[in-house]
Amino acid sequence: MAKGKKKAAYGRRRGFRLLYQMLSTVLILGAVIGGSILFFRVETIQVVGSSKYSAEQILAAAAVEENANLLLLPERAIEKRIIESFPYVDEVTVKRVFPTTVKLEIHECLPLATVQSDGAWWILDGEGKLLERTEESLASGYIQITGLTLLEPKVGVYAQVEETSEPMYQSLKGILTAVEEVGAQENANWIDVESRTEVNMGYMGRFTVRLPVSSDYGDTNKSNAEYLRKIETLVGMVKKLDELGQGADRGTIDLRGQDGHFIPV
Repeated sequence: MAKGKKKAAYGRRRGFRLLYQMLSTVLILGAVIGGSILFFRVETIQVVGSSKYSAEQILAAAAVEENANLLLLPERAIEKRIIESFPYVDEVTVKRVFPTTVKLEIHECLPLATVQSDGAWWILDGEGKLLERTEESLASGYIQITGLTLLEPKVGVYAQVEETSEPMYQSLKGILTAVEEVGAQENANWIDVESRTEVNMGYMGRFTVRLPVSSDYGDTNKSNAEYLRKIETLVGMVKKLDELGQGADRGTIDLRGQDGHFIPV
């Protein structure tokens, strides 16, 4: 009988302790959250990586409220607002720097090429994003694309083409991406995708480069890797020709096969 009473009393004490611990945890969490909401207020917003747009323009598009809570910032909404406002912005990273700073890291698109469509010239990056409409007199400063017709082009969106042109368009993007990655965009003069069997590219004003149409255009990573290998081969071949004292050579560099070969004129 006495043992039963002791067990019951022990059980009640144990229950009270658990209840006390739970209540204490809730109160502590509430105090932490309340303190965070009260103290971590945005006082400074830094913009880094933007060369095309001013910090004031980026801040206006970000629309971060004054004294907003640092912990409750809607990161995705801020990123979306900035990207949709500025065509040259490729990615935005919102970083919290405690206790009172927000850092907006801007990653910009690199303008690589121009294409003429419906009487207008359009600047695009390696992924086919249309960055701006330009004048013919300014188009020569970029790689000029021929043989491609755009469907309803609009600044800030990715170029669309007819279904029959899709293999050529995907090949073009793979080549542009590879040229950018190896830093050869200053040497690439033009790219012609009019043929359905190969892509031709002018290089350094001296060479016509023959490239294959990607057979893996549905697999972007595989296609890009293949074109990267081709462009690296091109750069290596031209360097070797120049080292051999043939810097004035002109001709065709055929990269359609496994290994490239040079055909002088």
